[in-house]
Amino acid sequence: MLSNKNKRPSTMCFLVMATLLAAGCGEDPGLEGAGSRDLALHAGLELQARAPGPVRGEAQPPGGACVTISESYHGGFPAEIAELCFNVDLGWQWSNSGPIEGKTCVSFAEPDDASPGHWADNYLCYDGGGIADDVVIRWSHSGPYPTMSCVKVECSHCEPAEAWEDNYLCHATAPGKHLHRELGGRDGWLGDPLPPEKTVLAADGVGGVQRFKRGVIYWHPLLGAFGLPWHTWGRWTRLGGSGGAPGLPISGGEVLGHGAARVSHFQHGDIFDVPTVARAYYLPHGPILERYHQLGWGPRDGVHPVTEVTSDVDGGERVVFSNGAAIHHRPGRGTFIVGSWMQEADVLDRAPGVDRPGSLEGFPLERW
Repeated sequence: MLSNKNKRPSTMCFLVMATLLAAGCGEDPGLEGAGSRDLALHAGLELQARAPGPVRGEAQPPGGACVTISESYHGGFPAEIAELCFNVDLGWQWSNSGPIEGKTCVSFAEPDDASPGHWADNYLCYDGGGIADDVVIRWSHSGPYPTMSCVKVECSHCEPAEAWEDNYLCHATAPGKHLHRELGGRDGWLGDPLPPEKTVLAADGVGGVQRFKRGVIYWHPLLGAFGLPWHTWGRWTRLGGSGGAPGLPISGGEVLGHGAARVSHFQHGDIFDVPTVARAYYLPHGPILERYHQLGWGPRDGVHPVTEVTSDVDGGERVVFSNGAAIHHRPGRGTFIVGSWMQEADVLDRAPGVDRPGSLEGFPLERW
């Protein structure tokens, strides 16, 4: 955002470009002076963005309200950046001193600003309840979110100019209630919603989460919403959530075979939820997980891991599965199935130089 903190900027130097980005909503009609553009309607919420100036406060939406985004510069001068107008009055307030107690607040931080501390405590806040529980609003300083409708907010004469080239205010329908219905509602595998029965801000400060009896719906503006079983949610959270090793979810909890276990796919691996032991296991992408999927153990037999990746004394790794077998991987030697039984369908062509099965701890061993 703004970096020229020591100068008193002219109000006329600020320009707000409202760009309609929702899929299927048509092309951006362009900018007409200091005018505004409407965003697509989401859960009954409609947003306009316009530059502040002499007409501020005029043409306020019937039943709606406008709020001015500003930043206090050195000397206490409040520089007005933009005016946001909504068709629904949710008690919108702008704060330069942190979140407002009792309201839902959206951070307007800009870490690329020359003085990012000036924007670290800026928030757009509104009251909850009613329509507010059916919409999510996010600020992005790294481009528009692909799953939301976004308005671009640009300061054309600020320095550095590139700090304003990717700032957007975005909104979308809250995903929790809608995905819950698609998954069977109260009779589906997630079960009844838990209080507060709405999508709330996730711990990562970007995503949203709604809790249910047997799991959660997690939503991220980059990839969308997915249902995750409780133990999967807990394991993913302990691994660092959206910033951890698994990355973001890319699928919901899928049933394995005819059993109770479910697998959820993430950007960098899979998490297996096993309710019979009230645990979840994370397997990162790699030779072991790849071989597991090649064998088809999950969809065919409901086989799931009963350990995570464990180190072997010889520098290799292994994972034990619920069918009594284990998959081992040794760098430079290959990937092996080890178990008290072997099915012919589970054995592929042996690697060059292997004439017969070896043995490990008394179990048959095959390599491919």
